[in-house]
Amino acid sequence: MIGRDFLIGAVLGTTAAALPAIYVWATSALTLPRLGLRQTYLLDPLYSAGLAISQFAWIVQLAVQEALGVMLLMLVLTIALRRRWLAAAAFFLIVVGLGSISPVSPLVLITNSVLLALVVTRYGMLAVLANTLFFLSATYFPLTLDLNTFYFASSLIPIVLLLGLAWCALYITLGGKPLGGWTERGAI
Repeated sequence: MIGRDFLIGAVLGTTAAALPAIYVWATSALTLPRLGLRQTYLLDPLYSAGLAISQFAWIVQLAVQEALGVMLLMLVLTIALRRRWLAAAAFFLIVVGLGSISPVSPLVLITNSVLLALVVTRYGMLAVLANTLFFLSATYFPLTLDLNTFYFASSLIPIVLLLGLAWCALYITLGGKPLGGWTERGAI
């Protein structure tokens, strides 16, 4: 269950980070009016790999703080309202209210709020931590897979670390069994 919760949080956090870009792409493809994307990238990791590692460490620390704050908020709401579904509805409204300050599409805001409320109410602390870690990494790091860009090396640090965490979570989920049924003896 630990690996499952981490993977679910990772997938939902990555989805939440990708939704604004998907929204911009969809509205431009359909020629609809749209809001611009937030530019929240921090440019420190572009200078050196050491700064990229330190920014990733800062993102991990920030993810832990935010995950603890989110779970504490849900705990307080559950105790105060005495019904889990009322607490989840109040949590959703608070997240939408706080998120409405930023210039993001209401559709994206509501979708991300629903995803966060789902993770908090259904999967718990580890999933919230993974959700926040993957969301913040995809939001704050200028990530690319284009080999020709000058910041490709700095992009590899969070990509490799996050994929490594996801791989460990997948390994834990499978209970040590090999992925796809391959074994050392059974391989051709």
